[in-house]
Amino acid sequence: MDQSPLECANSVIDSVSFFRKFRKQKVALRGAISLTERCNLRCVHCYVGFPHKASDELSTSEWKRIIDELADEGCLFLLITGGEPLLRPDFCEIYSYARKQGMLTAVFTNGTCVTDEHCQLFSDLPPRYVETTLYGASTETYEKITGVKGAYQRCITGIETLLEAGVDVRLKTMILDINYEEYEHMQAIADSYGIPFRSDGLIFSKLDGCKEPLKHRAKTERIVACEMSDPHKRQRYKEFYDRAKNFKPTDKLYTCGTGQRSFYITSKGILQGCVLAEDIQVDLRKESFHDGWKHELPKLKEIRIQTPTKCTSCYLRPLCGVCPPLALLEKGTASSPCDYLCSLGKSRYDSIMNCNSD
Repeated sequence: MDQSPLECANSVIDSVSFFRKFRKQKVALRGAISLTERCNLRCVHCYVGFPHKASDELSTSEWKRIIDELADEGCLFLLITGGEPLLRPDFCEIYSYARKQGMLTAVFTNGTCVTDEHCQLFSDLPPRYVETTLYGASTETYEKITGVKGAYQRCITGIETLLEAGVDVRLKTMILDINYEEYEHMQAIADSYGIPFRSDGLIFSKLDGCKEPLKHRAKTERIVACEMSDPHKRQRYKEFYDRAKNFKPTDKLYTCGTGQRSFYITSKGILQGCVLAEDIQVDLRKESFHDGWKHELPKLKEIRIQTPTKCTSCYLRPLCGVCPPLALLEKGTASSPCDYLCSLGKSRYDSIMNCNSD
């Protein structure tokens, strides 16, 4: 996921005619590929809940074949993520292949594995951007979250090395109970480099069902306080809500763009709607991306809610980030209301209503 829910929603609303045209033609305009689930950090909130081996991952040639198929379906915006994608010895080869296919390619990395080879590659074939996660503004906090000594300095060095090479770098953070107090300091670090900074407070269970990461969720009011500390962002939330608040209730389970405007491919070559949406999965080692995108993923929008819940017509729906796969992980049923998201939506609503009265 390369944008926050608000950014995704705004980008869609602001470009309705553009996306409507491509949706009608069923163009696979935007997607993400996870080169590996392996990582050199051990973050306390990570959703990857089971050991992964390099031998389970798609080979270089398999990724190239899939990238060819993505290009044939019109993919323009490609995110390369993981795990930590720079751990792949063939990262440079796969990245170069995607760029030479004309894709505007972004990369998510923790920044600790950046080498001169990566910087030279990004200089020769510039990415759309490289986004690095900063887990804290101090060595103590960063390493408490990531569990690796020396990782904070390697992250900072990686960021600075990329910037020195002229790479378009962006920073983000996950807002946790451990690091929320350093939010302003992390913003200040980004400001000192003159680069964009964003945050995400949505922590969810591991994909194997383990709920250990949920212990590190920050309180929703703290997440929203961080989100709304930027008056321009709070104003964008308000403008988005004003546009979206009169939505029509629907019995469709998926009301987002999952599988319709975007896709996700796991390190094992499984095509699905997004990193969490496992309702429909296509094994690209056995089937083509074309068939998966054109015929299988569209079935997501046909899934219906059998029993309406309070979410169906809730006024907070545009602000809570309602997410069926997250509800399934957390509550056992995809259509179940998620208390955490309800609280997040209410906190955002209260903040933008206060904005109206300021």
